[in-house]
Amino acid sequence: MVDNMFMEKPLISVITVVFNGEMYLEQAMQSVINQAANIEYIVIDGGSSDGTLGIIAKYENHIDSWTSEPDQGIFDAMNKGIKKATGEFIGMLNADDWYEPGILEKVKDKIAGFQGPIENRVIYCDHYWYDEDLSPGDKIKRKSEMKYWRGMTISHQAMFVHGSVYEKLGLYNLEYRFASDYEFFLRMIKAGVVFDKLDVYGINFRKGGTSTKYMNQSITEVSRIARKYFGLASKEYGLFLLTNRLPSMLGNLRILLTKVIGKNKTNRLRRLRRRLTTGFKHKR
Repeated sequence: MVDNMFMEKPLISVITVVFNGEMYLEQAMQSVINQAANIEYIVIDGGSSDGTLGIIAKYENHIDSWTSEPDQGIFDAMNKGIKKATGEFIGMLNADDWYEPGILEKVKDKIAGFQGPIENRVIYCDHYWYDEDLSPGDKIKRKSEMKYWRGMTISHQAMFVHGSVYEKLGLYNLEYRFASDYEFFLRMIKAGVVFDKLDVYGINFRKGGTSTKYMNQSITEVSRIARKYFGLASKEYGLFLLTNRLPSMLGNLRILLTKVIGKNKTNRLRRLRRRLTTGFKHKR
């Protein structure tokens, strides 16, 4: 159980990294500062030139620490935030995504219920997938699963990592520009970090981030990482190819269709396919 001395510290540090993210940043920040849990909030800006700094200034009284300076990309910014964090557990929330109300309180309750040491643990939850182009106002439920051979089956934003894990394993590897979160995910698994599931949908992941915009580059990096950790002839790598190459091909087909018939017609075809294959979780 958590002792009184521990409870005096911020239990959870939340890090938001942003670069020219004025469109969605305020929604992300409000979803953090409106949480009831005892948190430390850190914002790392990459030297934005749009209205991002004005939004940060608007909520400055709710932010424990923030910086604005050039960086080497999203994972470098995350590493800067991790170095500043003082909470026992550390969560990442990108500037175009947002938390569900009360999720950090549920994470806190999960921590309080642990018996024995809380170090070397990750708490994770399910998340919603939000595609504004495809269906504004609708969210799709996505289960977080420990099927790590398929790729990043737990969004890094759906994970709350104990600080001791970063101390033991190091930070995000900047060798990987698009998929360093997957490399760190496999690093944790290989090291025997304990993953504890919180059965709630706590994060809203907006489609269109770096890994979506640079899909082919991201898949190439993930493939490299999978080969490194599993081996070229392994069953896991074979399963990775089966579950990742088809989505990559479909993504390239969508890009081609958009160029040929336009974005609106392509999205209509995507909606039709979605209705035929899955159900929407409708939530306005």
